[in-house]
Amino acid sequence: MSPPTIRFLVLSDTHHTGFPDPATLPKADVILHCGDLTMRGGLSEYKPTIERLSACNAELKLVIPGNHDLTLDQRWWTRHCQEEDADPDDHDKARAMFDFKTTGIRLLDEGNYTFTLRDERSFTMYTSPYTPYFCDWAFAYGSQEDRFGPDAVNPIPKGVDVVVTHGPPRVPHDDYFLDQIQEGKFIGCSTLWTAIRRTRPRLHCFGHVHEGYGAKAVRWRSKETAVSWATEAKPPFDLSNATKGESGALVAGSEGETLLVNAAIMDNQYDARNQPLIVDLESSRASL
Repeated sequence: MSPPTIRFLVLSDTHHTGFPDPATLPKADVILHCGDLTMRGGLSEYKPTIERLSACNAELKLVIPGNHDLTLDQRWWTRHCQEEDADPDDHDKARAMFDFKTTGIRLLDEGNYTFTLRDERSFTMYTSPYTPYFCDWAFAYGSQEDRFGPDAVNPIPKGVDVVVTHGPPRVPHDDYFLDQIQEGKFIGCSTLWTAIRRTRPRLHCFGHVHEGYGAKAVRWRSKETAVSWATEAKPPFDLSNATKGESGALVAGSEGETLLVNAAIMDNQYDARNQPLIVDLESSRASL
């Protein structure tokens, strides 16, 4: 008998106008938005996304902010709200728009969570809206900061099922493109990749790099999770195209694998050309 699965509908970078019509989306157990709901965090920009997300057919609707969602970053907004000629209270007002009782949406801060569906399928999740500093956008960390390592304030824990970050990791492999921008540069975070290698989640979802839409499967060659492989002849993992099941959904959760998903809806011209990605996560680690 096949293990039960949890179906995720994953999307990111809808930027105010790009959230799909809920009537066109399939039912899922969990809808997961990986950030950049808006262009610049204006309160009016959140409204259509919240309305459409609320109307989606899913038991759980989970959201993290991205670097464009300026008003959701309290530290950023405190420093810059006068420059934006906006109300200092817009941070609190923006967060209040995601009130769970009225929207059914959970806005997640950086940290660890456990979610249990009504039928008791469950999964653990780590989330972070932070990306490497770029042009003074929100939720930024410095180039020398290890945001996700064991000594961080909110490290990614070993054994977590799902990792959700706004930005992608920098995976050292010739066939990896999920962090590649139009100019050909790779802008993913190396310390995030180090944390993914250390913790080996079954699913890692992100966006941020519009040109990097797609999915790749990492197959770990051993159980060793040491963070340095500089002396190895080749990386201790294989990278391949993601596998689809009979339903057409991407498959995550196979033993010894991590599925990497860039679900950016907007392309590099800010046209909503990409579709949300459907992922079936085997719930073998769930408490059933």
